[in-house]
Amino acid sequence: MDVLLPTHIFDLDHALAARDLEKMGVKIVAPYIAKPKDSYFGGFMVRYFSLTNGDNTYVHSNADGSECPIFGYLILHDNEPLRMLYITDCEFVKWKFSTINTLLLGIDYSDELLAKESNESKRRHCLNGHMSLNTGIEFIKTTDRDKSLKNIIIGHLSGDNADGDMFKAEIQKVTDSNVYIAERGNTYQLM
Repeated sequence: MDVLLPTHIFDLDHALAARDLEKMGVKIVAPYIAKPKDSYFGGFMVRYFSLTNGDNTYVHSNADGSECPIFGYLILHDNEPLRMLYITDCEFVKWKFSTINTLLLGIDYSDELLAKESNESKRRHCLNGHMSLNTGIEFIKTTDRDKSLKNIIIGHLSGDNADGDMFKAEIQKVTDSNVYIAERGNTYQLM
């Protein structure tokens, strides 16, 4: 599905590189525009799911407080043992998954660091639609209950309210997976 993303309907950081990727020929899955059952790209199958709470409202909001459509993605490959889950910009995930071997997860802040945040607007932004370290750890434990998780890549850390080294150390206490903090320019071997 070739889609030009209308960035005005959601937070710009959710699709900042989408137009550039599309110009390079990368296929874009945009369930907030069209809702295909599954999308297939060169051996990859991408299945999306809504990141909503119990009353089916999205668990992320725009900067102005309005509801923001946000989705997670399950990515599989025909010829590789890849079962990747990509989730970011949400307070929690109500769904449970099994046999996931790679998790890309946005964990934005720690409660301890956020308690020191003096800018109330920034503090509210972290709390509204972003995952805490404690919530992320609980999701990782649930996802890794079958011990299939091999790689965890943590991204979307808040500049002032997150500590990558602390996040990695705390996550490694609950899993035997490789834990990485996403950094610009790095590549990761996912098998």
